[in-house]
This record gives sequence, structure tokens and C-alpha cells, in this order.
Amino acid sequence: MFKKIFSIALILGVMGTVPAEAALRSGMYVGLTAGASIMRSKVDKKMNHDTSFVSTLALGGRFGSFRTAMEFMMNTKADYKKTDGKISYEANGISLQTYYDIPLRSMIRPFFNLGIGMYGSSIKGDPDISDKNNKMMWNVGGGFTLAVSRRTSLDLGYRYVRFAKEKYKNGNKENISIETEAHQVYAGYRFVF
Repeated sequence: MFKKIFSIALILGVMGTVPAEAALRSGMYVGLTAGASIMRSKVDKKMNHDTSFVSTLALGGRFGSFRTAMEFMMNTKADYKKTDGKISYEANGISLQTYYDIPLRSMIRPFFNLGIGMYGSSIKGDPDISDKNNKMMWNVGGGFTLAVSRRTSLDLGYRYVRFAKEKYKNGNKENISIETEAHQVYAGYRFVF
């Protein structure tokens, strides 16, 4: 057992020290990510949780250690229970992201990101709830990039997304507040042209 663990650690250690020029390559790129999003919404002062699927499509450019991209984020709906029924919340958006890849001469490199954008939310539920909002969002995150070749990279990352405070109307036409944040864990693929 110790030999297997030692062998795996040695292989990962060697991979982390091999120079990889692919991660330093500049140019335009396209990227895809997919993962889990833990949605936390405070609906009328009560916290609710649900896990949804999140995916992004990124179109951007890499300039040295910096990347800038326009990203399109798609979430599946999150379902929450309330005292008088249930509510479904879905938020899809577009954001401008900036990434900083720490310039290490290694196949594996850490990165940090910061983004701001707009999103559209859809809120549906019982009794007779149906509303839509368009608001601002921001996010921060980080992760690791693995350079696979001169043109392709794989990412493993975490992102905290904060959505704006919203209001929706319930069945009695009363305004109910909702505050949502997401903790996203994702894997991604990037191809540099």
C-alpha cells in the first residue's frame, strides 16, 4: 500500500515540475466548464439549500499570465421548500472574467479569478408565484490548470457567485425578498487558437 501511494506521489511530483510552455501560450481561446453549484437562497429570511448543475462557455484571450473572457453561465433550477409550498429558482448570466495564472514553470499552475456581470432569474412556485428579474452579479474564485498540450488545458476550480438581492410577488401580490449565493466546483477544458 505504501509503495502505491509513494509511486502516485512521485508521478504527480514529476508532472508538477516538468516545464510546460502550453500554459504560457498567448492567443484567443474557447473554454467549457461543467460542475455542481450549491445554491443558497434566503427566501423571506429563511435559508434554503439545493445543488444544481452549472456550465459555462467562455470566449477569451490570454496575454502572458492574464486571461480575460466573456463567459455565459447556465444553471439548472434549484428547488426550495417553504411553509406554503415550494419555489424554483433559476439564474443564467453573462459576465466579464479576469484570471491571473501564477507563472510557474510547471504543468500544473494555480490561478485566481474575479468577475462581474448581469443575470436573469426566473422564480416559480406555489401558490401562484411567477416572476423574473435582471440584476448584477459578481464572483471570485481560484483553482489549478493542467497543461495537456501546447493548445489545450484542463481546469479544476472553485467559484463563489453572489447574486443581487431580489424581490418577487407571491400569490397575494406581496413582495418577498430573496438573496442568493452559489458555491460552484467545476472542471473545465480550454483550447487556444
